[in-house]
Amino acid sequence: MKRRIGPAFSLATAAIVVVVLLGATVATGYAAQSALPGGPLHSVKTGLERARLALSADEAGDARLNLQFAEKRLEELAGLIEAGRFTELADVAQAFEAHIQAAIAGLGAVAQSNPVEARELAGAVTEALSRYASLLTEFAAAVPTEAQAALLSALEATNQEIGLDDDGSDENENDNVDGNLNTNENANENENDNDDLNENENDNDDLDENENDNVNENQNENENENDNED
Repeated sequence: MKRRIGPAFSLATAAIVVVVLLGATVATGYAAQSALPGGPLHSVKTGLERARLALSADEAGDARLNLQFAEKRLEELAGLIEAGRFTELADVAQAFEAHIQAAIAGLGAVAQSNPVEARELAGAVTEALSRYASLLTEFAAAVPTEAQAALLSALEATNQEIGLDDDGSDENENDNVDGNLNTNENANENENDNDDLNENENDNDDLDENENDNVNENQNENENENDNED
């Protein structure tokens, strides 16, 4: 006699299968976090990163995620260096640079829409770039000369100035400085012009005085000569 499977049993079995699959997915995703390029789980790792970016709510979230993923690339570089896989560093370093550029671009977008959040995000980006630069410097010193180029290029990507002019304060300060400089220059020019004018007037006065003195002296001499002749 065949045993019949009831609906309750079917639902329970389906639930168990879903739980097992979800558990396996979570376990796979967790295991993939430490995967190095070329490994079977690395594609899972990068796929999850792309999914997180797709689900991100805004540019600030994108920028923070890209900073996190840039750090993941640094972890991969460390693993490759430890394993002596120097020929594989270039691709990972390029991926790192792409994350950095995306984070900075995201910061710029946030600055246009939310200056307050942009200032907070700028602090996080600046701190992260400083930390990443220190790690890359250590990495470059630990690899053969022929493998350093990619790491030095990545290091250069971290040496970017993060500046915001969202509230116009920097521009106003520059305008004020320029205005003060122009005022000082005009004042100096006026003073110099006045000094030159005064000097010219003094020179003219001296010239007039000299001419008058000469005329008087000549007249006196002529009068004396006439008196003597008389």
